[in-house]
Amino acid sequence: MAHTRWVQSTAATTSKQTYVRGTSGNASATMVNIGRDGERIDFRSRLSPDSTTLAVFSTAGDKDQKQLWILNADGLNPHKVTI
Repeated sequence: MAHTRWVQSTAATTSKQTYVRGTSGNASATMVNIGRDGERIDFRSRLSPDSTTLAVFSTAGDKDQKQLWILNADGLNPHKVTI
């Protein structure tokens, strides 16, 4: 299944979090759950050329430093690549 992704924030928070959504049917958007809960800012989310993997820089787990996270395109199985 093809997926689309975007980073969005709300007026009630300074967080900017990555969301994914399937492009077929009436799939709902799902927030990517990376790192610890709480405020985070995601940057530059990108899909792999074969659309199976998503890479995103995020402050999840460390509000003062961006880390690179890799996860499935559907938003599951995140793991931090940088230390």
